[in-house]
Amino acid sequence: MRARAAAEDTKATAWIRALIEAELSAAAPNSTEARLRRLEAAVFEHSA
Repeated sequence: MRARAAAEDTKATAWIRALIEAELSAAAPNSTEARLRRLEAAVFEHSA
């Protein structure tokens, strides 16, 4: 766990939180947060 967090240049607690948030977003695909992430991904992908 710590090695993977270090590989992503983040603290272990932040890495774990990101995993939890990703799981929660996947569990609720129509939540506001999940919709916002998809929108951001689409905007930044097309503007790059």
